[in-house]
Amino acid sequence: MQNSLFVILSLGGLLFSILSILEKHVKWILSFCDIFGEGCRKALKFHLFGIPVSWYGAVYYIFLIILVYLMEPLLFLYVMAGFGIELTFIWIMIYIRAFCIFCTINAAMMTGLFILVFDVHRVWEGISIVLVFLMGSLYFLYRENVSELAGASETEDDLIAAKINGDVITMEDVEQPLVQPIYSLRTKIHQLKKDRLEQLIREILIKKQAKLENKSETDLINSFLKSKAHDFDDRADEHKKEKKIMEYADSLKKKFNVKVFLQPPRLPIINVPIKDDPSLGPLNALVVIVEFSDYLCPGCQKGHKIAETVKKKFKGRIRWVFKDFPLEQHEGADKMAEAAHCAHDQGKFWQYQDILFSMGKKTGSEELIRCAKNLGLDVAKFKQCIDNQQYRSKVQENIRAGKKIGIASTPTFVINGQMLSGAPSPEKFEELIEEAFMKANSVKTSDR
Repeated sequence: MQNSLFVILSLGGLLFSILSILEKHVKWILSFCDIFGEGCRKALKFHLFGIPVSWYGAVYYIFLIILVYLMEPLLFLYVMAGFGIELTFIWIMIYIRAFCIFCTINAAMMTGLFILVFDVHRVWEGISIVLVFLMGSLYFLYRENVSELAGASETEDDLIAAKINGDVITMEDVEQPLVQPIYSLRTKIHQLKKDRLEQLIREILIKKQAKLENKSETDLINSFLKSKAHDFDDRADEHKKEKKIMEYADSLKKKFNVKVFLQPPRLPIINVPIKDDPSLGPLNALVVIVEFSDYLCPGCQKGHKIAETVKKKFKGRIRWVFKDFPLEQHEGADKMAEAAHCAHDQGKFWQYQDILFSMGKKTGSEELIRCAKNLGLDVAKFKQCIDNQQYRSKVQENIRAGKKIGIASTPTFVINGQMLSGAPSPEKFEELIEEAFMKANSVKTSDR
């Protein structure tokens, strides 16, 4: 009888976990959840080791059913561990002040399982397991979802920008297409803070060094400038002297153990839909880079050369996806994008793309066809593809998708969800990719 109850509760928990996973994709589930407010939507944003928490529920119940029939002695330990994690999810609901119907039902299922396995002789063992998993899951969930929890004080009205006769415009609707300019502004603000912080640090370092040498700050600086007199004459402008003083102050950082905690703003995180876009590299690569580019954009032409270097270095380790984003001011760029897809039909997308980035402003149909001929493509088939504008809708779809997620300029690279505007140096690009690998490997190791 007890085993039957275990299975019934486990199947119930599995069912609601699956419904929670499908919430984003099935309209009637989403409508059902909306009856109870924004709680379900907010809960969907929480991840653990990069995986939505709803997936853990489904996996948990599947293993629970297996344990019932194959390893019943482990049920007590397994349920106590699950109950500890469930308390974390309850705490999240309370903290973000949101009611999630599926989370609540799941909590009821876990409570039922807890009652079924409760053993008065193993109370302290059970409490210790619950506490260990409660504290562990709290730590990892908080660390990974700090941005979601930081905005937990926001009420539902705080998340809404406007209401128009029942229709709602959320703050996410407003902010998502603006992620690039918002990030740019945050970068400028960070630079202002950084400059001010550097100034304060230098002032304190000069003061400390002067005290150490039993001098006034003015005497210390004058003494330093005198020692560097050979670097510039008396007529040297004040800017050069100021620069030397700054360098001197910076040289004292190690001596006085300076630690800076001011961090630059994080790159914007976005979710890029990838369908049948041209791509290179393994489908299961840990790092996926999506490039939004325009064949007539000077920055994109520079970025293409850098991209080629990066592709070669990480060949076989990354997946590179290309999305068209021809800008309105670049007449003919959309036609070039369409032509590249026509070349893709004949398996020569990347080779044709290399030519497009080196063509300059030669965007006429005859020039595009001549390039196809030089590549050995079936010219008649290629010309028909261009004349019929076979890929016009595809290019326009990429533009709309880019604008929707906040792409505002080219080139823009998205590295495992992190948006990077402009063409970075090869060193910076490689650094960001290595960081993405470290994060991906960390998640992969944690999942084992």
